[in-house]
Amino acid sequence: MLFVKFADISQFERNLIFQRTKEGLASAIGRNGGRPPKDKTAIALALKMYESKNYSLSEIKKVTGVSKSTIYRYKDSNN
Repeated sequence: MLFVKFADISQFERNLIFQRTKEGLASAIGRNGGRPPKDKTAIALALKMYESKNYSLSEIKKVTGVSKSTIYRYKDSNN
């Protein structure tokens, strides 16, 4: 009997979570999620600096704010 009550409470809580999730998704329609995209001029500058071979990745990140993974991703997509 006790386990049945725990199962009922658990199911009720699960239904509440499902309902709140649906309401949140409905209120978020039309909004964009995720991180904002990087500035294209900063990425272009970072790629130029990287291709010149005169700067280290840490120097490029300090100047442009573009991480090494972003540099590699854009470098690979341009080739």
